[in-house]
Amino acid sequence: MSSLKTPEKSSRRKELRSNSIVDLYARSVLFFEENKNAIYAAGVGLVVLIAAVGVYFWNVQQTEAEAQRHLGQIERLYAMGEYERALQGTGDLMGLLEIADTYSGTDAGNLAVFYVANAYLRNDLPDEAMTYLERFDKDRDLIGASALAAEASIFEDRGDYETAGARYERAAEFASSAHVSPQYLMNAGRAYEAAGNLEQARRVYSQIQTEYADSPEAERVQRFLARVEARQARTAS
Repeated sequence: MSSLKTPEKSSRRKELRSNSIVDLYARSVLFFEENKNAIYAAGVGLVVLIAAVGVYFWNVQQTEAEAQRHLGQIERLYAMGEYERALQGTGDLMGLLEIADTYSGTDAGNLAVFYVANAYLRNDLPDEAMTYLERFDKDRDLIGASALAAEASIFEDRGDYETAGARYERAAEFASSAHVSPQYLMNAGRAYEAAGNLEQARRVYSQIQTEYADSPEAERVQRFLARVEARQARTAS
């Protein structure tokens, strides 16, 4: 039996399909006529939104450029070790403190926060430094790691060795460097030992041996590891 459609059935289907298209078009026109004001308003709203987004990003770029310019001008004093002048600024140069506050939402403003913290540390003002270290938005890089290590050193000086050890560990993780990370882990182990947390100390010392076996710290850490294990044995007995 042939599967071909008869001309009458085929013609009927074309007629129905054509009627459906006409009906769809008619309904579309009717919908537009009934809602054209809302459609026009939505179109205008979309244009306004796109324009607003463009202006926003342009302003962000301009603000970032301003912050970079001010930071670049004051960095010379900072690099020369004139920390107080760098913090406060001079008659014609915006200081790091003002840059950090005025441009807090920019990358340059965030870096100014880090510079402020370091300047306070250099001037032996750890509490002031900690305020800015905690405010600093840390990336997982060497600068972020050094900020965490600075926090750790302040906690260590305060006698909060457990927190210091945890901060040093995070610094090692953020640095992710075969040169720097073992040093931070050594500091973490020392802090954990001072806190009496021998298991944590043993763990980070062992981590140096397994993950940074070629580092100078891997050769020196065996002595510290043996000391911790001996203390653990005495405690257990």
